[in-house]
Amino acid sequence: MNPSARIKVLIVENIPQMTRNLEKLFNLLTDIEVVGFVATGQEAIEKIKEAKPEVALVDVNLPDTNGLNLIEPIRKDFPVTQVIIISQDKDYNIMLRAMRSGASDFLTHDVSLEDLGTAVNRAAEKAYAEKTKSQPGTSTGLQPIEPTLAELSKQTGKIVSVYSPKGGAGVTSLAINLAIALQDKESIVAVVDASLQYGDVPIFFNELGKFSVLDLVPRVQALDAKIVEDVMIFHKSSGLHLLPAPPRPELAEQISGNHFSEILEFMRKMFSYVIVNTSSFISDPCLAALDASDVIVLLATQEIAAIRSTRSFLHLWDSLDMSPNRILLVLNRYNKQRNITPEKISESLKHPVVETVSPEDETFFRAANLGIPFMLEKTDTLAAKSMFAIANKVREKISEVGNEERIRLFGVA
Repeated sequence: MNPSARIKVLIVENIPQMTRNLEKLFNLLTDIEVVGFVATGQEAIEKIKEAKPEVALVDVNLPDTNGLNLIEPIRKDFPVTQVIIISQDKDYNIMLRAMRSGASDFLTHDVSLEDLGTAVNRAAEKAYAEKTKSQPGTSTGLQPIEPTLAELSKQTGKIVSVYSPKGGAGVTSLAINLAIALQDKESIVAVVDASLQYGDVPIFFNELGKFSVLDLVPRVQALDAKIVEDVMIFHKSSGLHLLPAPPRPELAEQISGNHFSEILEFMRKMFSYVIVNTSSFISDPCLAALDASDVIVLLATQEIAAIRSTRSFLHLWDSLDMSPNRILLVLNRYNKQRNITPEKISESLKHPVVETVSPEDETFFRAANLGIPFMLEKTDTLAAKSMFAIANKVREKISEVGNEERIRLFGVA
């Protein structure tokens, strides 16, 4: 597929009025060519085989099958074709099932022209990436990370961990969107999932990896850039490289703190920034991530229990003789109507709150369930502006603490 060519779309819809509405909308999108209208799942498979569209817009309710049941066979037999599910209502259970099954997006019958065009273009980007993978001698779009050992020794990447001692504070969402905010033309950014038992970073990007950080453990003493790159997922839309957690909770026990420390220190030589998503439980690998970090983004919320847990963590950090200067305290899900203000929290914890992130429930819910980080959709929201502000604070803190002497809990060879 030529990215400059018109995007071929197949519409799979059995409601005549909806078919007419979609036809009118697509007629207004000049970069899109509708290759056909079909009403059943069987017709959809036959038409995809014939027309090879980049995108199939599939209604949930078809006469011969549930539209969700078409996602897997289409993705398996026609990997280039991306599926967008469309439904009469915004049913979050259907949305979740669609995205987990491999759909590119989820729309409702009242979709606007702008949202329809955005969804189709985003799906077409994925289709192009799939097609280039299947063509010998064609670049996959993956940013090469193959420096020589001499070049590796000159890299000075920074490690930033996002942590909260209280579960449910929004660590993963903040970590992945902060990674996007730190990304620029001169930076290669990685996200490492250190929530080793139940990490779900790839899901937030609608990705599914074959490998995980566990695959690096047997090679931890002989890592090279190619090995690390091979186990990572490259997310084309964001330009981020993702290192997933193990696929099953019990496998987390095979990764020690020293293993994790060695992996992070090697990745420091490959990437400009390594953003680490952590769990609230301070296991050895989690402590190794915090130990390796140049900066720790510590998340708190306005709940009393969360503030108490944050205070306990700060006491623990102090007892380990670790520098509090490396910690940026961020108040997530901030509601200015509550009387527990950032100033009161700063005073209580004896550590300044540097930024607040206001709740935008629909934005966060859609991002998590569609696998599209909100920083990739709209950068003019309050949440996005907060991410850019935190990214700037991270850069400033890195410059501030860059030359400080540090105690290391985990030795690095």
